[in-house]
Amino acid sequence: MGEGELGKVYVEILGCDGLPNMDSGGFYGNKTDTFVACVYEDVYGRTDVIDDCLSPRWLPWSNRAFVFSMGHPSSTLNIGVFDYDAGSDRLTDHDLIGRVSVDLTNFRSATEYVLSYTIFPSARIAGRKSEGKVMIRLRMDIFDERKLVLASLKPPKATYVNCTSRKEFRVIRQTCFGAIDENRYSIQTLKSYIDELRELQHALFYMEDALMTLILWRGHFEMKLPFIGKKIKLPIHSFNAFVISTFLVEHPTLFPSFFFGSVAWVRL
Repeated sequence: MGEGELGKVYVEILGCDGLPNMDSGGFYGNKTDTFVACVYEDVYGRTDVIDDCLSPRWLPWSNRAFVFSMGHPSSTLNIGVFDYDAGSDRLTDHDLIGRVSVDLTNFRSATEYVLSYTIFPSARIAGRKSEGKVMIRLRMDIFDERKLVLASLKPPKATYVNCTSRKEFRVIRQTCFGAIDENRYSIQTLKSYIDELRELQHALFYMEDALMTLILWRGHFEMKLPFIGKKIKLPIHSFNAFVISTFLVEHPTLFPSFFFGSVAWVRL
């Protein structure tokens, strides 16, 4: 499926574990009827439905495998796990159990991966809890590495996924964005934004502290002196910054090397 020309993404849905029971009457054996939806760029596919099972497995002869054509290197693979509802299209929806977005830039070409992901009903909502796990097998085949790198320099184009019914539209939307619409007002969404701002405040504190440590030559790396047994703290970050600065003054051509080396240093 798909119209991309950069490569192929092979995805197999192997199974799920620890799913909640979304159907009433679990005491009498009525349990979740599970299927998995995959949305990649402008296409959508779904597995067969496995009835009354909280740890379903899709066997090789079932509809569980998809081949997607890659159109942009940064496109994510969205996977949603649903409880199938056989009711009317206008009255009922398939219930989302959980979802996950898979960043394909983390994987190598021509390498097979067997992966297990924890699924959540939403992306960034505060207080969310795990709703089980989904297991997949994944492989990418890139046709031309040079063409892939050049394509990554351009932003991805807007994509549109076609569907034939309201139910399918809801499945696609929830697979990509989760069960909770973060653009609508709710106390839960507001609390998530507040928590995000608090995390940014913590990050700002650490950045300011690291900057002052660098400028004021504060010792942070503890070292024990031999024979004496006394511990001292060395200003390793300040020393590194001083050495890099003196080298760049005399050898400006080393700037690209020091720049990319400093990226890892800053992250540490």
